[in-house]
Amino acid sequence: MDIKKFDTIAVCDKGKELQLHNPANADEMLDIFIGLTGKDGSAYTEFVREATDERLRQEAIAARKGKKNTRQKGMEELVAEDTELLVTCTTGWRNIEENGQPVVFNVANCRRIYTEYPWLRQQVFEAIQDISFFLEKSNDV
Repeated sequence: MDIKKFDTIAVCDKGKELQLHNPANADEMLDIFIGLTGKDGSAYTEFVREATDERLRQEAIAARKGKKNTRQKGMEELVAEDTELLVTCTTGWRNIEENGQPVVFNVANCRRIYTEYPWLRQQVFEAIQDISFFLEKSNDV
């Protein structure tokens, strides 16, 4: 079997459009689509690399000062960091409206939508983490 068809880096970088489902009824698909890249893609891995490098840099600074960097991130900081990861992996959207008005895709709106609509945020998070979402379905396996 050719494992190249499972090149998760390539498919995650290429991205895919997620169709959202109604949060009150998972069987009902909404006419809302969000373009995403996945967790094996370069946007995701670069974000995680930069966040890790920053944490290590802060620990090194603390060590040079003779202190142990024991500061733990609070819930708000963790949510904000997760939101930035989702924003980084979002390439666009279609058909998102608020109060009957289209919501233009940009970083600020993306961050706000993911903050104000946890049900939407959760569906996006799950899709980004699900490598099978990005791979082509096949009966050959």
